Amino acid sequence: MGKLLLIDDSEYARELLKMILEEGGHVIVGEAANGIEGVDKYMALKPDLVILDMIMPRLNGLNTLQAIRAFDKDARVLVISADNQEEHIRKTVKEGANGYISKPYKKQAVIKEVSNIIGNPVIPIQ
Repeated sequence: MGKLLLIDDSEYARELLKMILEEGGHVIVGEAANGIEGVDKYMALKPDLVILDMIMPRLNGLNTLQAIRAFDKDARVLVISADNQEEHIRKTVKEGANGYISKPYKKQAVIKEVSNIIGNPVIPIQ
């Protein structure tokens, strides 16, 4: 199971992801409501995976991803965003995202993608 950092300006989105991921056996080691806070928490916590929203105040998701990658080129980042523009998805992956899930998402898709990225088996969720 992985240690995860959630970076999303929506408290509701973080709570929902936290519930899904903890059901899947993962541990949420930190949460951040914006990219600046998220980069700081990444550096302090060094989680197995960051789950990152793209549309946030202060520092958007793409710039957050770039800052995390500058600190740790091996960082694993899964983007979960309502920004479904193909051009933005391609740019995000080019900048180093390990995966991209569009909102709204299904619980099993999140668990499966997280497990694929961090190399853990998928635990079925009922």
